[in-house]
Parts: sequence; structure tokens; C-alpha cells
Amino acid sequence: MGYGCVLAYPRQWKIEVFGDYIDIYDMTQAVEDGATRPVYYESRVIHLKLDENTLALIDSTYDVLEQQSNPATIEKSKKMLGQMESVLGADATIDSLCKDIVEHYEKYRQNLLTGKAMIVAYSRGIAMKIYHKLLEIRPEWNEKIGVIMTGSNNDPEEWKEIIGTKAHKEELARKFKDNNDPMKIAIIVDMWLTGFDVPSLATMYIYKPMHGYNLMQAIARVNRVFKDKEGGLIVDYVGIASALKAAMNEYTARDRAKYGDMNISKVAYPKFKEKLQVCKDLIHGFDFSEFTNGTALQKGKLISGSVNFILGAKSPNKDDEVKDLYLKEALLLKQAHSLCSSLTNEQERHEAAYFEAVRAMIMKITFVGNGNKPLSLREINE
Repeated sequence: MGYGCVLAYPRQWKIEVFGDYIDIYDMTQAVEDGATRPVYYESRVIHLKLDENTLALIDSTYDVLEQQSNPATIEKSKKMLGQMESVLGADATIDSLCKDIVEHYEKYRQNLLTGKAMIVAYSRGIAMKIYHKLLEIRPEWNEKIGVIMTGSNNDPEEWKEIIGTKAHKEELARKFKDNNDPMKIAIIVDMWLTGFDVPSLATMYIYKPMHGYNLMQAIARVNRVFKDKEGGLIVDYVGIASALKAAMNEYTARDRAKYGDMNISKVAYPKFKEKLQVCKDLIHGFDFSEFTNGTALQKGKLISGSVNFILGAKSPNKDDEVKDLYLKEALLLKQAHSLCSSLTNEQERHEAAYFEAVRAMIMKITFVGNGNKPLSLREINE
């Protein structure tokens, strides 16, 4: 299911500098050892309504980025990057991008773990456009978002106030690392793409062509271990899928075989549907169909009824087998849903919420002696 990234350098580079591996510690092993979490991918390029010429420009830009070895190529690169700036920075495109980010974040990522997310912007100018457009759409996000990038003496005065001093950047870093701080979304360009770790960070919106080592380092920002985090999600707005596959070729064969496809529509969503059916099977005979449209009281009764059903379903061989199996499968359901919720329909979301509420109540009842309190009516309603 997806892949995690832990290697700091492309494989060929490491071989040339250090010789062949004595003991390969690859991404697969790192995930299995619990050192990192898998990384998943969701493409939302289509939501920007980019035309074929723009997509072709992005593709050719990737090619040029990989071949900046002579003056002619560098000059060609500068010209193309200038075109990219005008295309990706167009007001209509920024408007589409920010509206989609707001919808995706609020519906599917805001209430996941601590709600921390990064937006990787193509350039400093585009980063500022994204910042202003997000505040235009959501003025109440003033404390929720921050821009982290290098400054220049030639920057407009209003940029300087937003970018701030070194001390201001350090303060933003402290706030972003604080899971309880209201700052949840960091808009970045290059800073924080390497060596900046926030374990609870689970979402990265990419609006910048990247490739190879730089891309792998960037997406590693979301693969850190944190509580019951299933994995990190890369939301792609500029078509990095082919660049990801190319970058994967630098890593071990086992990684490519096991984690070569981390598209949530092919991996996380099928897993979600599988676990949803498993949870339904475990309460077979208990009718919870009214949960979707029921009142808060009816929903509460259906949750407690299902809890009683599961706790009363004792196996003749092992007292807690059904309960333990449900807790395990419902947690896997929750984790899969945390990755692919943008692909699920309303009915599936209601059912996933129901099974999570049942799991939470069983946990409260089972571990009430470990500092947990029984679920309140408000918690049940939520």
C-alpha cells in the first residue's frame, strides 16, 4: 500500500560515491520496521482544467529539468520556466487551484490527525498569489496559513511584511510543529522541503514540477510516524506521476515491486471497500440502515446497539475474538478512509463514520480503567 521514502540519495549516486551496498535498508524495510509510513498519491490535475498545450509544456519542462548540462539547455530552460510562471500563475488558474484546495482540505484533510498540510508553490510570486487567494476565499484563515520562503531586497513592501524576518520564520516553524497551534497550512517554495520534520503532517499539495532526488525528499515530509497515521497523501496539481515513477527507478527493486503504485484509487480505495464490507459482516444481523438519515438520538441508539451486538458475540473458543477482530478491522477501515475519503460517496462516508463511532465506544468501554471516560452524548452525536 503506497510507499515510504527514507533513502537520502539516489541509488546510483550512492554506489558511485560509496561503492555497492553492504546492507540495503530500503523504503520497504523502513515501512515494515515502523520507521516511516507509506506515501500515497492523488491526482487532481483535471480540477484545474488545464488545456493540452499547458500539460505538454509541463511535460517538456520535466525533460529540460533533467538535462541542464550545457548553456543551450539552460537557456531553453529559462525560457520554458518563464512560460510556466505565466501559465501556472494566471489568475483564473490560481482561482481554480485555491478553490479546489479549500474544498479538498475542508472535506477530507482538515479533521485528520492535527490538520497540518503543506502547499508547494511553483515560485515565490505564485506562493503569494495562493496566500492572498486563500484568504480571499476564507478570510477567517488568517491564523491558519503562513508563507515560508526566502526574501529579497527587491520584494514589494507588502511581501516583506508577510515573509518577515529570520525570527518570524523561526516562529512559524515553531507554530507549525506545535500540533495544537492554529497554524495548519504552510505555503512553501523551497524552504522546508528538506530536513524539516513535522510527524503529524499528512498532506502535501504540489503545484510545482519536481523530479528525482528533490521530489523524493519533498514527499518524505509526509511519511513520518505519528500515532495511528496510516500514511501521507501527495495531492498532485501539475502531473508529477511520471516523475515519481522515474524517481522510483533510482531505488531498490523490492521497493519498485511492492510500492511502485501508490495511487489511492488503485490501492487505498479498494482497501477501504474491503474493510467496510468486513465490518458489515462482523455485525451481520444488526440493522443500522437508519443511521444515515436518523436523528441524533436514533444514531446514538444504533451505535450503542451495535456495540452491544459485538460485545455479545462471543466466540466459543476465545471470549474476546469478535471484539478484538472488529477493533482491528475498524481501525484499518479508518486508516484507509483517511487516505481516500475524497473518492468515497456520501453513503460510504456515513457508514465509515458509523463503524468508527462504534470502534471508539468499544475502546472507551474496554479501556475505561486506563484514563478513558465513557463517551458523552456530545461525542456520540459527533
